[in-house]
Amino acid sequence: MPYKIAWHPDVSALVVHYKGSVPAEEYRQMVAERAELLEEASGDVSVVMDMRQLKNFPDALSVGEEENVLQRANVRQALLVVDGELYKKLATSLVPDTAQRWPVRFFVSVEDALGFAKQPSPQPEA
Repeated sequence: MPYKIAWHPDVSALVVHYKGSVPAEEYRQMVAERAELLEEASGDVSVVMDMRQLKNFPDALSVGEEENVLQRANVRQALLVVDGELYKKLATSLVPDTAQRWPVRFFVSVEDALGFAKQPSPQPEA
């Protein structure tokens, strides 16, 4: 199986570890499993995606219209864990989000992502 998905025992986070190549059919299976787990969750959830060992991911066109995890009402944020070199490229190429409008963050380790997930949500200004 090119992915492993499980709840973190101490943080309100669903963690997905990817490894190797993820065929389209197995990606669809992961999306269904993730949706089922998120449906059962109570309260806001962070989704941590560890992509450091990912070699190949299916193209969006090959998997069809799959559920966007950020469209789920209980998903607070998506936290992507990528290798150090990719992190540097992403961090310098993306538009700065000092207002934290985008619920996606990049990290170099699962521990860093979970540490971020533990932080309380910023309250909107009145």
